[in-house]
Amino acid sequence: MSRPERVEENLQALAISLTADELATQDSAFAPDAIIGDRYPAMVMKLAAR
Repeated sequence: MSRPERVEENLQALAISLTADELATQDSAFAPDAIIGDRYPAMVMKLAAR
């Protein structure tokens, strides 16, 4: 959640528009098969499984 003093700054993100090339770059970078590895390190997973 945003702090009240950051709301105006965060709302400015609504004015951002990306080109088709920028969107394609993001699509490929964040495609499900592009992200590899575990979400958390093994030690954290051991602690979470308790």
